[in-house]
Amino acid sequence: MPTVRATLLFGVLGVLAFVLAHPLMWGVTEPPQFPGWDVTRVFWADLVFAREAVAAGELPLWNPHDRTGYPFFAEPQSGMFDPVTWLLVLVALVVGSVPAWMMTVKALAFYGIAASGVAAFLRERLGRVDWAVAVGVLAFVLSPRMDKLKDQSALWPTAWVGWLLLAVDRCMRRPTPRRGLWLGAAASMTVISGYPPGAFRLALLAIPYAVALVVQAVRGSEDPRAYLRELARACIAAAMVLAVLTAGQIWSTSQVLPATERAALELADILASRTRPAHAANVFVPAIEITPLMMYVGFACALGLMASLWRSSTEDFALVLVGVFGFTLACGEHATLLPRLAKVPGFSAFRIAGHYLVLPVTVLALVGPIGLARLAERTRLMPRWPPIVVVGVGLLAFGVFSEQPSPMTVVLVVATAALVLAAAFMDRSIWKRRLGWMIVPVVALDLFVASRPTAKILQPLPDPARGRTMAEAIERSPYFRIADFEWAGNRVGPREGVRDLVGHRPALTDRRYTMLYEAAPMWVSLLQGANVSVVGFPKRAPSPKGDRLEPFAGARGLYRVPNPWPLAFWTRDVAVVPSPEFALAWLQARRQPGAIVEEKTIDTATAERLRSVADVHGDPVAPRLLEQSLHRLVFEIDAPADGLFVVLEGHDPGWRATVDDEPAVVLRTNLIFRGVEVPKGSHRVTLSYDPPGVRALWWLWLLGMLGLCALAVDELRRARAKRGGGSPP
Repeated sequence: MPTVRATLLFGVLGVLAFVLAHPLMWGVTEPPQFPGWDVTRVFWADLVFAREAVAAGELPLWNPHDRTGYPFFAEPQSGMFDPVTWLLVLVALVVGSVPAWMMTVKALAFYGIAASGVAAFLRERLGRVDWAVAVGVLAFVLSPRMDKLKDQSALWPTAWVGWLLLAVDRCMRRPTPRRGLWLGAAASMTVISGYPPGAFRLALLAIPYAVALVVQAVRGSEDPRAYLRELARACIAAAMVLAVLTAGQIWSTSQVLPATERAALELADILASRTRPAHAANVFVPAIEITPLMMYVGFACALGLMASLWRSSTEDFALVLVGVFGFTLACGEHATLLPRLAKVPGFSAFRIAGHYLVLPVTVLALVGPIGLARLAERTRLMPRWPPIVVVGVGLLAFGVFSEQPSPMTVVLVVATAALVLAAAFMDRSIWKRRLGWMIVPVVALDLFVASRPTAKILQPLPDPARGRTMAEAIERSPYFRIADFEWAGNRVGPREGVRDLVGHRPALTDRRYTMLYEAAPMWVSLLQGANVSVVGFPKRAPSPKGDRLEPFAGARGLYRVPNPWPLAFWTRDVAVVPSPEFALAWLQARRQPGAIVEEKTIDTATAERLRSVADVHGDPVAPRLLEQSLHRLVFEIDAPADGLFVVLEGHDPGWRATVDDEPAVVLRTNLIFRGVEVPKGSHRVTLSYDPPGVRALWWLWLLGMLGLCALAVDELRRARAKRGGGSPP
């Protein structure tokens, strides 16, 4: 049984091992290095935005500063239903800002969760065989596949795999409603921690493991019906917790999903991977290629895997099969399995097949130490030839795949091979256990060498002065936005409240936005029609069609956009077109503010009304902006006739509109913006963002988290009472 103290100690061990393996993260370089890629470009700014919204007394439901605005809660990677994210938000509120080092803290927190979860699972299965537990923790945390967790949300759910399998193990072996609650909690963490494909892949691991445990329990039970009744009660409790904690994320994401790029993934996106079947040899030794390298764990775990299969239990065999299945999926187009599954829900929803490598890495890190512990406790568990095969294949793979290996790599490979063979051929368990502790640092060093290419994915922070320069270029005007095509790092860090046409474009980005984004650098009219007044390019501007961009004084690569359209306007220049492609062509040709609505987004009556008010000779009228906040815009407009009121901020079904306090329909206008029909006269137009059900589901999530905290306190009280010799109440 894992204890809280031991679990925390192994969590600390995992974090320290990771920090020691990444010396660049110590801040000793000049300038200091931070996790790069998505962390720098996206997640830091997300945390800043969440903190600023809460400090202003609002839930961060809508982010108006990115991609013309998007539903912040609906993007799973923003982590708005993740307790780790909210803990960081609370810390940021106390600190008063979100320094970049907080993203390093977030990454290390997930490594601590991963290490402690693996330790808890292995101690549940092995007891106090701490050297084997340490091997598993290091093999998981230091594997090059998990190394990417520090800068990609793709692997954040994977940090919970140990806790998920521990909950499955306990609940399936001895089901109770209380254990079902913890199973639901562990499953929920994989869903809400940031990246839905990660949860799907862990389900591929957890479900077969659960089924194997149930089959084994039914076969060994004296009363199978009683066991199945208790299992049903536990599963109902798990499902209830899962529904409470994940309903908000699932509901809000599902509302925007149909219009996004995720809904139209190509087969090539799903199969994309550099992994090939021959890369399976990298289970044993480090190689040069980064993609196969990301699954390397080493001789020790490979031998342990073989030992666990020798007279294996049903559940361990199920895990190994999932590992093989995951590796085959990771081969993408280089194997036949994933193309055949590409039309199955789940397999067809997530791109980058290489992410399935997390399954074999996890299996090696969890099952390998179990087999090693069995080898240490038994003298004749298997014949003598399997260890020779493991080491022989590893050395052969090393000779074939490693080009110009360093002396340290050669020494580590030889040392690991010698230790593994010695441990396998010794008959005295006490000496095997001592060799086990010797294997721990060798595995750590071996993985340290293997993960060098991915360990170096760190970056200094971009120059914040460039971002401020762009913010000051429009003098923080609430009426215009910028378009930063990587001039200041493509939305790096907080945007200081400035609205940006450009942003990170995950798979949940609106497809129409992608059309506009890709065409905008070549068409000044599109920049004007998107309310952009200043645009930046990393080196020099392309040659856009139409009016030329005006160089911005003193800032190379920064340009003014002539005659940008205002944030909002009333117009009778309305057109109803059949498709987004027609809408894009119309916007490219337009020089004055106007409105275009796609026919398939409105009903017949609305289309007829819009056609009846169309008058290309009517001049646009600018409104008065009375109020502007994250979730609310209030305008006053004097409309000379019936027409369409256009707001150049992102459209979303969660936006509601009133005209003089009377409800009005918000139309998708100009591809991605909002439009409201306004009759002749003076009117007050209010737009507010309040997606139905999201606030209620957020409060439901909060109550669920508080309930779990109360359950955790009760568990600790029961454990303390049990250790003290009493019986828990």
